[in-house]
Amino acid sequence: MSREIPEHLRPLVDRAISAARELIEKGGELPGVAFIDTNMDTDPGKPGFVVIPMSMVGAALPVGMTGGDVKDAWAKMVQFAARATEARFVMVVSEVWYVDDPAHAANHDAILKQYGSLQNAPMSIEGITFVVETHAGNWMGLAPLTKTGGKKSFGEVKLGLANATGRLFGLLGAPKGSKH
Repeated sequence: MSREIPEHLRPLVDRAISAARELIEKGGELPGVAFIDTNMDTDPGKPGFVVIPMSMVGAALPVGMTGGDVKDAWAKMVQFAARATEARFVMVVSEVWYVDDPAHAANHDAILKQYGSLQNAPMSIEGITFVVETHAGNWMGLAPLTKTGGKKSFGEVKLGLANATGRLFGLLGAPKGSKH
């Protein structure tokens, strides 16, 4: 597996990052949104996306569904759309709370017990997480949210190769032309 996102997909990933930045800067929240390359436009300057916000899926589910149920249903919808469009990549973007200091990270359970959530802890940082899946591998990145004049944004996103599993991995089908 290569260390970098395949070059032909970089413009698409960059456009999805820009779209996430635009949403945040317009005052939007990103509890979870998936950008799926539709693989239908051959012009790399005009990438086409299917955008699936987690809130849309949550609103369609019966009252009383837990957060995990909503995330599972969202992941299945993203997977269906990615496979139906023979997507070349899926990027999942979400706001998160995290601790950057290794000493605090080692005390994660104690922090949760004391404050109830990372969001309430004074040492936590609000950020945006990015998970990019391609047929060449998975990449993850984390960028802290900044606030200037009441406007939220985030800086450069550095994506690193990730060896991870979970509900938001394995969303793409086999590559086009593959026998799998």
